[in-house]
Amino acid sequence: LNLLNGTFMRQQAELFAARALREAEDGDEISRAFRLALGRSPEPGELAECRATADEFGLPAVCLALLNSNEFLFLP
Repeated sequence: LNLLNGTFMRQQAELFAARALREAEDGDEISRAFRLALGRSPEPGELAECRATADEFGLPAVCLALLNSNEFLFLP
């Protein structure tokens, strides 16, 4: 729960979102966040869901979700 709700992780998600915004090409900050966190571009469905989440809750919410994803947390 600390990864989802902890102050440190929320701060890191804010910083991560700011970096994604700063480094995004053509305003595609979600794709930049995926490349930074997961080393890949988002699938079309992932991109659509993340855009909807960012519209409703802000980009830091998407970044927090990426930082809590199994793909980010565990090595294959």
